[in-house]
Amino acid sequence: MDLIGLTQKDKDKILKKRQDEVERRKRFLDARTRKIGLDMQTLNQQTMERHTMEQTERDADRTFALNSQYIDEMALANQAQHDAEMRNLDKECRDFSMTELAREKRREFALYDPDGLKKDRPARVGDDDPRCGVSSMQKFDGEDLDHDAREEAKKQYMAQTLQQ
Repeated sequence: MDLIGLTQKDKDKILKKRQDEVERRKRFLDARTRKIGLDMQTLNQQTMERHTMEQTERDADRTFALNSQYIDEMALANQAQHDAEMRNLDKECRDFSMTELAREKRREFALYDPDGLKKDRPARVGDDDPRCGVSSMQKFDGEDLDHDAREEAKKQYMAQTLQQ
C-alpha cells in the first residue's frame, strides 16, 4: 500500500495499526505461550519476593525511625543538662561577683573612694606624732592643734567657777 498523498496524521495511524498487528501475530503464533500459558509459579515467587523485600524495607525504616527518635531524645536530654549546668555556673559567677567583687573590697578602692577624705586620718594628730619626722614639715611655730580641746576645757572651768 502506498502512503503517498495522505496526511501525516493518517500515515501515523496506518503505521501504528501495522505495528500492533505485528505484535499480535507474534503473540498468537508463539506456540509455547499459546499452549502452556504463563509461568504462574515463577510469577507467584516473584510477587512473594517483592512483598518480602517491601516488608524488610518497612522494618528497616521503622527501626531507623525508632533509633532517630531515641537519639533525638538523648540529644535533648543532654542539651537540657548542659543548659542547667551553664545556668548554675552563671548563677555562681554572679553570686561570687556580688559578694566578693564589691567596690569596697577592691584593692584600688582607696584611690577612688568618694568618702576617702572623711575616713582618712589627718597628716598629724599631735605634736608628738611618731609618723612625723624632722623633715616632714608638719610642725610649725604658732600652730595650736589642741585649740578645740583647750577651749572646751576653758568653758567647763568657767562654768564650774560660776556655780561656786
